[in-house]
Parts: sequence; structure tokens; C-alpha cells
Amino acid sequence: MMRPLFLLVFLAVGATGFAHTGSPIPDSRLPEPKEQFGLPFRDPPGPDTWLLGQVYGNTTGAYRQRNSTYRAGQGIHFGLDFSAACGTPVVAIGDGVVQEVDGSHGSPPHNLVIDHGNGLSSLYGHLLRRSDLKVGTRVKRGQVVGLSGDSQFTCRGAPHLHLEIRDSSHVRFFNPIPYIKADWDTLFVQGGFSRGFQRDLANVRKWQHPEDQPDARRGGGLLNAFALSWPPDRVQNTPQGGNFVGYQPASVVWPEKDTRITSGGCCVLPVFTPDSKQVLFIDRPNAQSPVGWYVAGPQKKPVPALPLGFYSPSLRHQVLPATSSGTRIKRLSDGKVVNLSSEVSNVLWSPDESRFVWNETQSTGNFDERQTRVRISAFGQQPRTLTTLYGGGAQGFLDQNTLLLLGKSSRTSDSRVLYTLDLKSGQTRKLETALNIRGVSISPSGKWVAYFLAFNKDRKNGLFVVNAQGEKQPVPGFGSYRWKDPSTLLLVPLKTTPDRHTVYRWNVGQKQMQPLVKLSGKISYDQWTLSPDGKNLAYLNAKDRNVYGLKLP
Repeated sequence: MMRPLFLLVFLAVGATGFAHTGSPIPDSRLPEPKEQFGLPFRDPPGPDTWLLGQVYGNTTGAYRQRNSTYRAGQGIHFGLDFSAACGTPVVAIGDGVVQEVDGSHGSPPHNLVIDHGNGLSSLYGHLLRRSDLKVGTRVKRGQVVGLSGDSQFTCRGAPHLHLEIRDSSHVRFFNPIPYIKADWDTLFVQGGFSRGFQRDLANVRKWQHPEDQPDARRGGGLLNAFALSWPPDRVQNTPQGGNFVGYQPASVVWPEKDTRITSGGCCVLPVFTPDSKQVLFIDRPNAQSPVGWYVAGPQKKPVPALPLGFYSPSLRHQVLPATSSGTRIKRLSDGKVVNLSSEVSNVLWSPDESRFVWNETQSTGNFDERQTRVRISAFGQQPRTLTTLYGGGAQGFLDQNTLLLLGKSSRTSDSRVLYTLDLKSGQTRKLETALNIRGVSISPSGKWVAYFLAFNKDRKNGLFVVNAQGEKQPVPGFGSYRWKDPSTLLLVPLKTTPDRHTVYRWNVGQKQMQPLVKLSGKISYDQWTLSPDGKNLAYLNAKDRNVYGLKLP
């Protein structure tokens, strides 16, 4: 797509970060973050308005672009993204004076800067068009100052608002979360972008929570120049040393009520073991401990269980980071290794784990126009290409011979299609077509698929389920969801709550959701997981950052 010359020049100048070189304002002259600002939208969050996107800090997306897009901010994502349709009204987060309109700050196609008079400024980036406001105009908190646009210039690639809080010299960048009054733990339960934080394998607990990300300075040295990191973004050696006992089925009894099963603020991204009685997480408790997967259960201290790596659901296969010859898959029963001859970020397994599928996606270009080759293989077989699509990829298996895919048939198409592919016959079936299809989740046994539609103007948005025959049903709620069993969906609503989250249950076909369990606190950063048998729940508590677990009613 041809772009106007002024946009290309704007992008190049903004990325260098040489528009402001003044002295940074010291902490002594800056107000402490005390939720003194508001959100940049008037309407509450939801699939028709806006959703939280990429947060501030050392996100995995920023880490992969630390030497390019985010170099000016020391390699981290130095703002907060809100996913919203093009044309969504954006409001000032606080009283102030318009300092710049379309200044040299990047965030094209347009941006606006407001000086709040206390040493802090806010930037509103990726605006749809140049703001009508003039430099020097006074604005009030909640006043419309622009319209949200798209960083990819298409209004279908990545429509969102990029919000920054800086010092008034534009040299220092701050995490907006402690400055903005909002129910952040609830806002985190649903969003549009990848949420992970990159890990420094020398200190895997550093910068793993939205609220404890580092400040940044324009043009400073990289904050995330890690010798080894996870997930790997390039060919690197992965630490394999340490006394790993291997996955062992447990005899522990899962607690009936909310119980803390880790201590010391540990650990993020918990997942259940196949026996449904323990949780796994990546950790390195201290400098003398090995980095890898640790296992913990009720009244049991975490112990190193598995070497660092990606694993299949049954833990029978390990996906090793890429070498110069590609990603490797190791069968743990006999040590046999296959090479995929390409760098792969995610492997999808058939129900019996006899076959695996992966996506080979272009790393550059508009997000919704990147070509993906969907490939399949098995131990002892040569990989083959199943299909090629754009702006998507394979989502998982519905059964041993049915693959679920999401994407576009051509780069120029507006809408994505959610569809099945019969691996025997090659036949496909469309399940859904829309501009924005997100959050695809397959139920156990592949009976139903959950997904949500957001910001579509030609159809109803919200949460839906559909089966392989294309029978579609709306879900009477919206938020973060997990499958409990083949036909039961659990949901944490995207609704402001004072002190703790409630998990609701919805059986496919019912008119209403029913409250299932009220947790002892709030879920941090949407980190909750269900056991394979659907009987137990584990989550990261937002208050003390420990993993809690309980048996479901």
C-alpha cells in the first residue's frame, strides 16, 4: 500500500527521538503517582467501545523490537495501548494546556501532547486525523481532544490509542497505571494484544507485573539487553542444567477453599499439571537455583521439575528453542528429536499428540497483511504445508482430523474468517466472518469454540460460541473466559468490582450465567487457569502476587 510521503517522513523523524533534548525533570519536582488522572475514554470498556491492549513496560512485543521501534525508550513499550475502533472519541486524562499538535514523537499518523502544569505531560498517539485543537488551548479533564486511529494506517490492522505519561521535558517516560484511577485488575481480564512480559533468565521474577515496570529515558541505554531471555526471540542456548526431577503425578488433595500455594510473590503464568493436582510455572528462586519449570501443590514447596522449554499438554514432548537449523521437538520417552527447519514460536498438538501444526509468519509488514504458512508434521514424516493465509493462522485441533484456522484469503481482504479444515478430505467450513474475531478458545473434546467480536460496525459484538457445524450462540456476558468441560464456560466479567472477582458458569444453551465462586481477591493480569479435569482452579492473586488454588463447586 502506498503511503503519503509526509507519513513516512513523520515516522522516520519520530522514531529517532531527537525532537526534545532538554534536561529531564528530577523526581523532586514531579508529583507522586496517586491516581490523579482519568482514563482516555468516556464510555466504559467493552466490545463496542474500547479494551485494554498492550501495557507499559518490558512486553515481549517491545523486546522483539527493542533495537528498532522502541529503541528511543530504552527498549520497552513506553506507553499504554487501548484497543478501539477508528473514530472513537479520545478525552484528556487531566486538565492542562495543549503543548503540541503532530509533534515529532512518532505514534503516527497524528498525535497530541497536553502539558498538565505539574511537570507531567500526556501524549495521545495514533490519532485518526490532526486534532482541531491549537497549541496553547486550555483543556479540561474528560474533554474530547481527538479520535483514535490505527498505527498501520488501515483502520483494520491495529486500531488503537497509544497513551504516554512523560515529564514535561519529554525525556522521561512513566508507567501510566499508578497515575490513572481505574479498576486495573478488572480491565486486565480482557483485551486485544499479547500480554506477556519478557524474562531475564538471570532474574526471571524481575518486571513480571504491570505495576512494577521501569521508568525509561529517551535515548538511554537498553534496559533489556539480556544475555539470555525467555521466550527466546532469536537463536540462543537454553539453560538445561539443574536437578530436575521430572513431572511426577501427585497424591495431594486440592484445597476446598481459596488457599495460597506459593510464597514470596511467586509465580506468574501458572498452568496445571496433567494430573490436575499441581501447578507449574517458570522460576529461579535465587542465584543458586536452576531456571526451569517448578511444580507446587497444596502444602508443598515449589521444586524444580522440568528444564526450561515449551511442552505439549501431556508433558510428553518438549519444544526446544531454535538453533541455526530451526526449532526442534524432542519426544521425552525415547529422546528422539525432529527439526522443523524454521524458527517456530508455537506448536499446536493433535489430541493424541501424534501430529503437530505450526505457523510460519512473516515478521514485517502490516499485522493483518502478514502471510502465514500453516505446516503439519509428525515424528518420522516430512513437514508439509496445509494452507496459506493472511493476518492469522492455525488455532488448534477440534479433533484428530479437524483443524481450526483464522485469517484472510488475501492481503487486501477486510474480514477474517474462522473456519475448519478437514485434514483427510481438505474440505473447509466457515464458522464466522467479521473484521475483528478475537480470543479463540477450543473446549475439551473440540465440541465448541468460544470467541468474541469487537468493534465491528456491521454486526453484533460480544462473546459467542460455535460448533463445527456452524451453529452459533451468544454468551450472556463478556469478560475473561476458560472452558471447564466440553459444554461449560467459566467467565470473569469485565465489570468494576470493589475487592474480589467472581467466577460465573454458563452451560451452552442457557439464557443466563450463574455465579459459581467468589474468590478471596482479584485475579492479577488475567492469570487464572483450570485443571484438565475441570475440577480445580488456580490464579495469581493481585494483592500479594502469590498463586492461590481452590476446588470448584
